[in-house]
Amino acid sequence: MSSGLFPDSTAQVKSAFAATVDNPLIMADGTSTDDGSPTLLRMVNQIVDELDRPDLEGPVRNAIRHAIGFWQRERFAFNDGILEFQTVPGKAGYGGADLAGQNVMLAIDSAVLLDDDGNSWVLRNVPIADLEAVSDQTQPGLPTFYAKFSEGYRLFPVPDQVYTVRFTGHVRLGAPATDADTNAWVDEAYDLIAAYAKRYLALHRLKDASLKQAMDTAVQEASTSLKGLATTMASTGVVQSYDL
Repeated sequence: MSSGLFPDSTAQVKSAFAATVDNPLIMADGTSTDDGSPTLLRMVNQIVDELDRPDLEGPVRNAIRHAIGFWQRERFAFNDGILEFQTVPGKAGYGGADLAGQNVMLAIDSAVLLDDDGNSWVLRNVPIADLEAVSDQTQPGLPTFYAKFSEGYRLFPVPDQVYTVRFTGHVRLGAPATDADTNAWVDEAYDLIAAYAKRYLALHRLKDASLKQAMDTAVQEASTSLKGLATTMASTGVVQSYDL
């Protein structure tokens, strides 16, 4: 029997919720608008459907954002990338507007300097304190060192001409900006992010120990699978002896 506050059936709940909230996931008749494409919308829709809680659309979105933020620190095959910028003669530090639109590096595997003739040189990473200790910090020349500071980088010697600096490594991959957007978090890492989002909801919102335990297993399986794929992609396919 209905209490008068909530309708009796799940379909009616979905209809009532869709009628009062601008919800792109559920039509007024209770049907889903998810077409199966790997988008943020699909993930939200599936989690809402699996939990059978259309009233949790907002918390589900928050849980997905939390899951992506948590797993950003882990390295997978899909969150490798490049940061590239041009130097300015006489300018040692680069950050902010200099790096606008570029990837944020969480770990750097390689750093090279290139000129217009195709020549390249390896840049060595040193602590910022080492550059601060240099007696002539304005010395111009071909940069051979770089130091990380905050969200930027400092080069030494100070570039004497225009060069291209190219960093490759682990980049920060953000969440899709809109429901229709997609990226690796809701495509390659779909199972991992969905499972971790449900784990987060089970722990902090639903207080459901059995769901949390089940999602612990799902998260571990998805993480192991993704890391195994990264190892396979990085492998040469040839087993070699290692001399100690």
